[in-house]
Amino acid sequence: MSRKRTAATMTAAALACALALTGSSPGNSGDGHRQVPWQADLTHPTPGAPVGAEENYTILEDQLFFPHPEEWGGAYVDGPQLVVITVTRPVAEARQLLVSLGVVRNIKVIQGDVSIAQLNEVTADVMADDTLDGVVTSAGPQYSASQVVVAMSRPDDAALTTLATIDPDLIVAYEEPGMPAATSRYYDASPYYGGNHTPFSGGGETGGCSSAFSWTTTTGGYGMVSAAHCAYTPTANRTTVNRKTSAGSNVAIGQVAVSSGLAGGTRSGQHGDWVVWKLTTSGQVAAGRVYTGTNNTTTSRRVISRVSLPENWKGSTLYTSGSGAYYGNGDGQVHPDWVSLVNQTINYKNGQTYTNLSIAEHVSDCTGGGDSGGAVYLTSGTSDAKAVGIISGSNHSGALLTNCRNYFTPLSYIASDYGGSLRLG
Repeated sequence: MSRKRTAATMTAAALACALALTGSSPGNSGDGHRQVPWQADLTHPTPGAPVGAEENYTILEDQLFFPHPEEWGGAYVDGPQLVVITVTRPVAEARQLLVSLGVVRNIKVIQGDVSIAQLNEVTADVMADDTLDGVVTSAGPQYSASQVVVAMSRPDDAALTTLATIDPDLIVAYEEPGMPAATSRYYDASPYYGGNHTPFSGGGETGGCSSAFSWTTTTGGYGMVSAAHCAYTPTANRTTVNRKTSAGSNVAIGQVAVSSGLAGGTRSGQHGDWVVWKLTTSGQVAAGRVYTGTNNTTTSRRVISRVSLPENWKGSTLYTSGSGAYYGNGDGQVHPDWVSLVNQTINYKNGQTYTNLSIAEHVSDCTGGGDSGGAVYLTSGTSDAKAVGIISGSNHSGALLTNCRNYFTPLSYIASDYGGSLRLG
């Protein structure tokens, strides 16, 4: 079966975005070998949520796309409509078939000449090519453009030429820096976000904590901030910083650079419960973003500034981000609404004493084990966050006669005691 299509079947947006690498004309490398189009940003129709789209698409998959992929070109949302592409039937006949299946509301049927089966075949060929390992991070159909979009970790002329040997007409490549991980919050991979799972090890101990925000170190390079008690316990110095793989093993990625605390808690002359750790593995970077949401969600916000909250501040935009749910204790996100006190000294039940902590209260929600070292932030608009502090602990009590009191170290103490600066997104 031929997989080819004419240039006329490409969307105008896809043609407009097709770019060549290294200054050569679209579709050709500098040495004359044909390459697939390169576009930095994918184009899409207008997003939306047409009434009935979920139910209609379920029927389309079950009754048509899965059993007969050679007859259809897929479907996609365009504003208020779900657009269905018919390949082997005329539009009128395809529309009549959809009506017979009950797919009738907010539907538009258009004619295409590239089937789901063809796109699947191209996708399989791309992912099976061993020469593309380490460059191609994903590949799959974009039904709205009747093409296969291939994500590459970096621009690479040789890889583009290889893709052209698979199918120069159906493939469009784009850049997506960084290699995908199995999941992001519990098994985070570079670039690291705040709120991720960060085990600390050393002295015969390993403890699960989180990291809060990316930080520029005074000695150069980037690291992240977490809690001092994650690194220094009453019985061990856990100064090696790890990430956990989806297989369950720890991989060392960094080393503690400086800390406000030691075995007993806050050191003399320091404030709060914080540590700055520096990435020591080549190629690893920390990003100016923080995870949001519960459990192992991969949603995130861009960090745009550092702010401090005064005593008696009350509002609806304060959140925490941690990985406590990895240990079954909490869900990674707490939404306190009142900073009742600041600069409090807290005696923890393990014997450590930390000074200059703020208390963020909620009627029932508490940060949990594993959240320590995670982020405290304010939401700003729909996609940004303002960094506030680092999760230290909680009284693990809430509702009835008392609020849950969540303790955190304001970031201002890292800036004053150590230096460096918050890395912005």
